[in-house]
Order: sequence, then structure tokens, then C-alpha cells
Amino acid sequence: MKDQNNLHNNNILVVASGKGGIGKSLLSLAIADLFELNDKSLQLYQLDDQQRLEKAVGQNVISPDIKTLKLARRDPTAITKVFDPLYAGIEALPKSNNTLLLDVGATQIGNLIDYAGLIDLEEDLQLFGLSGFVFIPVVAEPESLRQACRAIQEFQTTLPSLAPVFVENLRDGPLSELSSASQAGQIFSEELSPLIRNFDKITMPLIEAGSWRAFEQNHCRLIDVGTMSIPEVMNMTGLSRPESKLSRGDVLAFFAQMEDELSNILAFEERD
Repeated sequence: MKDQNNLHNNNILVVASGKGGIGKSLLSLAIADLFELNDKSLQLYQLDDQQRLEKAVGQNVISPDIKTLKLARRDPTAITKVFDPLYAGIEALPKSNNTLLLDVGATQIGNLIDYAGLIDLEEDLQLFGLSGFVFIPVVAEPESLRQACRAIQEFQTTLPSLAPVFVENLRDGPLSELSSASQAGQIFSEELSPLIRNFDKITMPLIEAGSWRAFEQNHCRLIDVGTMSIPEVMNMTGLSRPESKLSRGDVLAFFAQMEDELSNILAFEERD
């Protein structure tokens, strides 16, 4: 396990999923909001077609032009040009002592791994004295578990300075309750469990889709919800007062639990 007592030892945080729709962007947003809550600097990069993090956080997120990656077969330098902003951010970390968060969409993990291997990014991380974590969220369904195995193996091979953190999203129920006869249960017990035996693990609590959807559609951050009055929630979402109270409460409970879980990995000084 990594040293969790000093964020400066863990300058790079990656949230990556080989399958869409399993809470990756929400996890990235929770991390970003936790840094905001603790008044810590965080550089945000997003490599994702949907750009949900950018829509919530705004101009503070750097999103490379991933369409350029289609040119990579004809022009090998295309992939390095796309990742130049990310590399510049990484290169500046030793002097700034900041932390960098990279949100990687399901269709872009391969491009990131290809780039990291092409330039031997691991060598540079070691040269710069940088390390960090790669958070890999999963839900209890076969393709998510299968893609998690693949992502873990790719990151361990290409970027071993980033310690994997297994994130169990409880949306579809706990992995421990999977039937051993089911496809998901077999993948979990036979393929994934041996891989994650010595990993840091956190749980992503269930949040009802209906409770978060209205806020997400309005590009809210989790910390924004905490500052809203019930009338403000009603006006923004069009929900009734009881529905607004329930939805706001669900979001606040989710963020409070995520703060507890993430604090097991990212150690912040206690706030007054």
C-alpha cells in the first residue's frame, strides 16, 4: 500500500473504467469536490467523450481534443500532441506540489495506455519522483468486472507507480452477494478477486438515480447541493418540496459517505 499520510507523495490520481455508466464521472466529481472542501489545489484533466466532469466543474477542466487520436495511424505524433497538456501538467507537479486528477472514459483507456507505453511515461514518473493511485470502479455485472480485470492489468504493466484502488459501486448490489453459479460471480471469484487481494478498496454507496439526475442535468457539483435551500432545489429541478428534500438528502448522504471512504486513501488535515 502507498503512504497515505502525505498527499504530496501521491500527486497523480486517475479514475478509469473500461465500461461506461458505472459511476466513474460521479466518483471523479466526488474526488474533485473533496479537494475543494479541503481547500486543496487540484488540476483536472478529462479524457472522455461525454465530458460530464467538465460540464459540472467548468473551465477548470482541461479536455484534450480526442478526435485528433483518429489521425494517430497516419501520423504517430498525433497521439503525443493530444497528450501534451497532460504531460505538461505532470512535468510541473514536482515544483508545484499540486495534485492532478485524470478522468478517463471507457473508450479512452486504450489511448492512454498506448501513449504511456509509447513515451515510457513510467520512466518519467520515477524520474520526477511522482506516484499516485488509479481508481477503478465496478458494478456487479459481468462486463464491468471483465473490463476491470483488463484495466488493472494494463495499468500495473504500463504505469506501476499508480497503485490500483478497487472501488465497489453498490448500485447493483454487493459483489459478495453474487451467485457463484452466475457469470458475474464466476468472473469475480476466479479472475478479479485474485487480482485485487492486496489492493486498497473503497465502497461507493448507492445513490438513487432519480435523486441525482435532476442535479446532474443542471451540471451541479456535489458541494453545490449542500449550499442550496429547498426552495432553490425546487426552482431548479421542478420537483415538489417533499421530492426536493428527499433528493437533496440523498445527495448529501452520498457525498458524506464518499468523503469517509476517500479519506481512507487521501489523507487530509482535519478541518476546523
